[in-house]
Amino acid sequence: MHRTKKEPSLNTLSTKEKSPLSLLGVLYACAFLAGFSENLMNMALVAIMGDYAIDSISAQWLVTGYMVVTTIMVTLAAFLY
Repeated sequence: MHRTKKEPSLNTLSTKEKSPLSLLGVLYACAFLAGFSENLMNMALVAIMGDYAIDSISAQWLVTGYMVVTTIMVTLAAFLY
């Protein structure tokens, strides 16, 4: 037996063209939120050090790891848009 119904391809599923300007808008919004959250994280650094009883080097690594994850998420947001 063979199938008579043709399966839709990935190219035919996307009917709307995406504008490069809207992609830039998503990138700028994500970059702004990433920078804003970095500043908030740096402002809370002293409170984080006190709450978790860690030294400044460990707290700075925490912020660095947070920014690496944020950078990856901004890049993924651009490609997933």
